[in-house]
Amino acid sequence: MRTLLLALFLSTSALAQDTGGFEITKNSFKDLYNQHRIAQPKVTPWAGNFFPYSSKGTAIKLDKDGNDDSAGRSPMEVYGVLARVGNEAHDWEKENHSCDNLTGELKKSCESWWGHCNGWAAAAIKELEPRKPIKVGTQTLSVAEQKGIYTELWLSSASLNAGWTDKNKKTGAWVHDHNRPSESYKMFWDVSPRAFFLIFTNYVGAQKTGVVVDRFTGDEVWNQPIVGHRFLPIRKEDISQVRDGSRSYWSALIRVKIYWANDLGTAPGHISKPFDIKKVKDTEDVEYFGEDYEGRYLAFRLNFDQELVMSANGTTVTSVGRMIGDGIWEHQENSRQAGNLDETHPDFIWLPTDPIQDYNGNYGNPYMDASVVAKISRGQPPTPSTPTASQLRLIFPPRAFGGASLEAEDVKKAVTKVIRREAIKHAIYLKDIEISRNRVLVPVRFPQGVNSKALESLFKAADMDVRIE
Repeated sequence: MRTLLLALFLSTSALAQDTGGFEITKNSFKDLYNQHRIAQPKVTPWAGNFFPYSSKGTAIKLDKDGNDDSAGRSPMEVYGVLARVGNEAHDWEKENHSCDNLTGELKKSCESWWGHCNGWAAAAIKELEPRKPIKVGTQTLSVAEQKGIYTELWLSSASLNAGWTDKNKKTGAWVHDHNRPSESYKMFWDVSPRAFFLIFTNYVGAQKTGVVVDRFTGDEVWNQPIVGHRFLPIRKEDISQVRDGSRSYWSALIRVKIYWANDLGTAPGHISKPFDIKKVKDTEDVEYFGEDYEGRYLAFRLNFDQELVMSANGTTVTSVGRMIGDGIWEHQENSRQAGNLDETHPDFIWLPTDPIQDYNGNYGNPYMDASVVAKISRGQPPTPSTPTASQLRLIFPPRAFGGASLEAEDVKKAVTKVIRREAIKHAIYLKDIEISRNRVLVPVRFPQGVNSKALESLFKAADMDVRIE
C-alpha cells in the first residue's frame, strides 16, 4: 500500500490542495529546513476566549474582571457607547450570534462549539494583547472588553487561505478508502504536506508571523493561531529510495511539532503567559506549556528527485533535489491505525490581512468600524462621524416569499440574501418583522445609509416585488 500511495502523490495530486492565496517566495527545501527548522512569530499570538454563541457571543455581560455577570455590560455595549451607535452593535450580536433562535441539531452544534474562534485567532495575530485596562474618554475598558471588541472586529476579515473548507460530512469509514474518488474523500485530506511545509517555513519562519490553522480535521472548525513550530532531525532511517517501474525517487519522513494559543476554557479577561519554542526538544513528545498553549506531533512524507543527504545529527540538509508532488501524511498511509483522525493534520490554513467585514454572509457585525477600534486601542475617544444611518421599511406581498406559510426567520434570510449581494451593511431583527395575509413588513437598518432606488432595483432583479418607505 505504501508504494502505491507514494507513487500516487508524485504528480500533482487531485486529493490535496496547493498553497492557495499564500505567496511562496522561497521553495528550496534545503534552505527552508536549514534556516527555519525552528520558528515562532515575532509577536506571540495570545490565548483568548472564543465568545461562544451559547453565551450570546460578544453580547455577553461581564463584570470589570471579565467574569460572566448579568448586571455587567458587554464588549459590544461599551463599543456602542464609544462609537455612538447606542445598543445597535449589542442587539445585532445578541440576535445573530446566539443559539437562542435555533432548534434541533443546529442548536446542539451551536451550544457545543460555535463561536468567534476565527475572530479571536485573527485578533490574536494582528493586535497586541491587551494586558491592562485602558481609559478612553470617560470610559474604562477592561481587558475582557478590549479583547471582545478586537474579536468582533476581526470576525470576518480578509485573509489568505489554503486548503478545503467543506465541513458537511463527519469523519467516518469513507476516509480509509484511498482509491475512493468522491469529493468528500478529497476534502478530508485537504492541506497537502508540501503546502503545509512551505506555508509554515515561509510565513512563521521567514516572515515571523503567526498563521491560523483549523486544528479539527473533520467537520467542526477550531481556529487556532500558531505560536511556533519545530521540525525534528531527519534520521538516516527516515530516508529511502523508491523504485516505481522505470523511475525512482527519494522519499523522506518529515516530523514536526506545532504549537498554538488556546481559547477553550480561557476566560475573556485572561492574560497570556510567555511561550518560547526554544524550550521545545527534538523528540516526538509534545511538551506542556500550561493552559495557554497546546501542541501536536505530525509526520508526513515528502518526495525528491535527488537523494536527501543530512548532517550526522540530522539537523542540517547537506544536499537534496527538488520536491516533487504533494507528499502524503503519515496517518493517511495508515489511517486505520492513526487513532482519532479528527486530531491529525490541519484542515485548512489562513492568515488575516485586513479587518474589513465580509457582509456577503451577513456574518460580521455591521456596526463595527476599524477606524473607531484603532482609536479605542490608542486610548483616544473616536471622533463622531457625520450620521448617515437610516432605516427603511420594506413591504412585500407574501408571494415574494413563495406565498406559503411564512416564518420571520425565513423572511429575514430571503431579504438578507438579496441585500448582501452588494455587500451593504444592514441589520434586520426578527422582532421587527410583521407577517399578515396581505403583506410582509421588514424594517431594515443601514448603519452607513443606502440609496433606496438602488435597493429597489436589487429586489426587482431578484423577482421580488417591494415597496420601500
